[in-house]
Amino acid sequence: MLLKYLVVLVCGGAVVRTEAREGRSYIGWRQVQVCGSPSVLKPWLDSLPEGPHLLWLKTLPDSVHVAVSPNVSLSLLVKSAGVSDLTSPALSTGETSDDSLGCGGCPNTDGGQQGRQNTNTAPQQSAKDELGCEVILQDISSLITPTKDVNPEERMSWDEYHRYSTLMTFMEDLAVDNNNVELINLGVTLEGREINGLIIGTNAGELADEINKATRATTSSQRRQALTTSTTNNKNSKRTERQKRGDEPDVQEARDSDSNTAEREGRQETISRKRRKRKKMIDNKKKRTKQIIFIEAGSHAREWIAPAVGTYMAQQAADAGKKLLRHVTIIIVPLANPDGYEFAHTSDRFWRKNRRVNSNSECAGVDPNRNWDIEWESGIGSSSNPCSEVYQGPEPFSEEETLSLAWVENVLRDRITMFFSIHSFGKFVIFPWGYTTDPSNNFKNLRASANRITRTLNKQGDFEYIFGQTSTLLSRSAGGSDDYMHDRSVDISFTIELPDNSFILPPERILPVAEQMWAGLLCEIAKVSKNKKVKKMCKRLL
Repeated sequence: MLLKYLVVLVCGGAVVRTEAREGRSYIGWRQVQVCGSPSVLKPWLDSLPEGPHLLWLKTLPDSVHVAVSPNVSLSLLVKSAGVSDLTSPALSTGETSDDSLGCGGCPNTDGGQQGRQNTNTAPQQSAKDELGCEVILQDISSLITPTKDVNPEERMSWDEYHRYSTLMTFMEDLAVDNNNVELINLGVTLEGREINGLIIGTNAGELADEINKATRATTSSQRRQALTTSTTNNKNSKRTERQKRGDEPDVQEARDSDSNTAEREGRQETISRKRRKRKKMIDNKKKRTKQIIFIEAGSHAREWIAPAVGTYMAQQAADAGKKLLRHVTIIIVPLANPDGYEFAHTSDRFWRKNRRVNSNSECAGVDPNRNWDIEWESGIGSSSNPCSEVYQGPEPFSEEETLSLAWVENVLRDRITMFFSIHSFGKFVIFPWGYTTDPSNNFKNLRASANRITRTLNKQGDFEYIFGQTSTLLSRSAGGSDDYMHDRSVDISFTIELPDNSFILPPERILPVAEQMWAGLLCEIAKVSKNKKVKKMCKRLL
């Protein structure tokens, strides 16, 4: 029979399933944190039975967050290995509080060392090394506000969550009202919504013309082919370099049998000289041009705080004027997944993916953050099942939501110096690699930059962030935007997981979170640009 459920790969292969959803109210559903050591959590996730009563939300360093229906017994939930049915006939909507006593509780784990790298990702363990759980929200529907009607007259504010049309109007108005802001259309979604971005800088018009010209000259298919071919060539080039270094076994054997040491050393010197020359050319090009910072937000539909923060940062960057924009250009795509975002407003508050119609499947959508062409074929932390929350799509860049952003990087190749992907929840500053636990060649700089940003965030606001490499702090996953950008020569690439402990952040917290994030970005720009005026702007915020 066709799977009607989401298959979610987390912790190296565990699955959680839930039905294809339309108009779900989540009345009486609880958000539950299940905690335990990785050695216990993984088999627990692997053994969870499929059914319409469970929804995976987030995997954190010390726990997994799930949403469960009123019919799910929490005592059965934490003992679900071999249990085919988690529901209990004795439970009914609104009568779940006593059942939480069967959880066993969770240790007080606030994410580890705040403002520092979290190197110990294992949670506190009980003597029996058993799972525990804690109800984070007794009724998640109580936080879900009624669907907000589309209002053509509505203007942007940061005290409520706005619909797609309001966000687009805000972007159009910002471009009209500011000489240093240009609106660019990057693509059109399956349901006909524009994916728009803002270029904010004294050279905004020039960059907009460059991107528009390159986009008009190609079709989506041509752009996809160009991007995937470029990525393949990049991989082949890296493999060739590894072989020349002798990292591959067959080359090592040849090296061992090579008696002409002088000739071999001469070849290696030539290769090294070419690499140094290429790096120098890139560095010189970056020095001659203004730094470009690329920000993506809202790729996951249910993370409403991300587009809100993205639009706030766009407004602040435009208001900063030439004091900032003489030294840096900021490109922001505040809403990278318009179709999914609208569906989360009208039909399912916890919808994650876009709205692709998957052939031969009742399940819709692709996870945009598993669709980038970086180790996509490995399937690490993603799924080839269309019903999965982390469905990677039929091929890399199959989705306009990822293709359009990757094309911007392709046009501006070697000029983008910093990339941010804005998500929620968890309060993390994470960096490549996500698909492997191996460190990046630029690990020291990534760690130093993440440390600075984290300290600024924690100094500025009420929420405490921690930082670390994605694969070691959270879990391994391939096909993510930050890994792709870093692989394509963007030296500093981050994913920011905004607060708090749920996807539903109350509207009154939008502004504090946005102000905190803007301070983190501005102060890092000040550090990288080494400009005194920008540094003063940073100090005023702090």
